Amino acid sequence: MNLAHMTICVLLLSLPAWAQSVPSASPSSESEDARTLKQLEQDWLDAYRDGDAEKMGRILADDFVGRWGDGSTTDKRGTVEPVRTGADKHSANQLVECNVRIYGDTAVVTGIQTEQSVLNGRDGSGTYSYTDIFVKRRGQWQVVASETNRVARRSPTSELSARDRLMGSWRQVSDEETLPNGSVVRQDEIGLVTYDASGHMSEQVMRRSASDVQVPSDSIYLNNGFDAYFGTYTIDEAKHTITHRVEGSVARQLVGKDLVRSFAFEGDRLTLKPTNGMSCSASI
Repeated sequence: MNLAHMTICVLLLSLPAWAQSVPSASPSSESEDARTLKQLEQDWLDAYRDGDAEKMGRILADDFVGRWGDGSTTDKRGTVEPVRTGADKHSANQLVECNVRIYGDTAVVTGIQTEQSVLNGRDGSGTYSYTDIFVKRRGQWQVVASETNRVARRSPTSELSARDRLMGSWRQVSDEETLPNGSVVRQDEIGLVTYDASGHMSEQVMRRSASDVQVPSDSIYLNNGFDAYFGTYTIDEAKHTITHRVEGSVARQLVGKDLVRSFAFEGDRLTLKPTNGMSCSASI
């Protein structure tokens, strides 16, 4: 698992650069119920991230029905139980937009959210629009129905530079290496690549299980199933390459070297390849 010489394919999802905290309205411009409903939306996301099934159970009404971005439909138990068991895991989420309309004891809440998640073994990361219906019963607001749909970035990607699109943390979802004999090895790995606005980057990769095929460079670069480095980066948008200047690394022989990667975007996914002539393919 050689970060310098192996072919790394990283198809990832990141929090969009435009995703900032939801601006809170001034107390005088919205009702207490509206503020409560916005807080419940945030609490719902927090419950997903924290794996807090009890909190989610208090937010969802007993007659709750949800229709999700993958087309599935669940009731309250079917929504809460995967959170309780860990089948649904959110590593990060963000409430980007939240709009509240109240009609007596019924409220319609719409907006945009982003998440990095694994849902029953499937990557569910992305940007979603949502419509939630709340009903106030015995003085308590609970959500009775929810529908989410996957959406594209609100900011057209054509208006964003490669640097803007790269900014943030990216989770590796696929990694393949083409060996000299032409065979392809798919590695069972997880990883995280981060680019920040100051021009610094870091990359970490962990091998979750041993490969059936021994990769020769593993004996040099692999340390207890883990490889990582950090440093600075520069981007050549014309050539579609990014250069990582290594300042520190698990493999000391990489320190001071420039690691050049070609990059390509497909929606919210990013593919990185070493520019050493090796081929690479990946799937999510």
